[in-house]
Amino acid sequence: MNYYIKNEGTTPISLAPWEITRVPLNGPVIFKLEDGQVTGTLASETTVIDTHVWYDQQNTQGSGSKFFANGNGWIAYINTNQKLIFLKKFRNIAAESAAPSEAEVEVYTSGDRKYTEIENQGPYTNISAKDSMVYTVRWAVRTIPANIPVTIGDTSLTNYIDDVANRLRLADTLIFNDVTSKISIPKRTLEYAVGQITLNNFSTSDFPLQVSIFDALGKKVWQKRMEHPQPTISVPSLPQGIYFLYLLDNQQRRETAKIVIQKSL
Repeated sequence: MNYYIKNEGTTPISLAPWEITRVPLNGPVIFKLEDGQVTGTLASETTVIDTHVWYDQQNTQGSGSKFFANGNGWIAYINTNQKLIFLKKFRNIAAESAAPSEAEVEVYTSGDRKYTEIENQGPYTNISAKDSMVYTVRWAVRTIPANIPVTIGDTSLTNYIDDVANRLRLADTLIFNDVTSKISIPKRTLEYAVGQITLNNFSTSDFPLQVSIFDALGKKVWQKRMEHPQPTISVPSLPQGIYFLYLLDNQQRRETAKIVIQKSL
């Protein structure tokens, strides 16, 4: 999922994207702790086992409260009744990049103990007037293999969740260099060369077409809206680094690609 946030005002604003997902209390929550400690009034209800934080929400005594932590880009809820893992993957941010008094990972259990909120936040970002940013989150549901016990702290369960998180990508990765690269979209391609993107196999019904590039912080660095079919798009030279390319066609189909620009030596 791509959350697009635009500042429609006339002055800059600062904010952090924040996704909240409610889950029932019939299973634990787990995430990997990157550094620091778990804080907040609910912190005492968590257990850290080999860099992983477990929260036994079924047996918590801290309802109506919350904890905060600097995670490692993912958080998961385990449904013990159905032996399912629900995992959210998002951009891993440094602790100092979080909004004031906030954190990358936050968990809250309601006072009536009807649900828990597993929350993730992106970097605290300054958005200029009329500018925008994007925050990408990937959801996944997996069935826990029958030979893996659904037990807090079990090594095989932890390793399985780690593997799911590591395999889950936020977007397809592309290596753009000083030669030529290609973005493959079903039945369509974008070919990249220095300063230019070439469109192949796009139909008239795809237009108007909008192509945007965001940097690693989610800030838009370039955007082009094409009202009519044309074979090429001029693209400004970008510094070496990681970017995200988003394409939105006239049928509201979105395509996403992670871009790594490397300069030739």
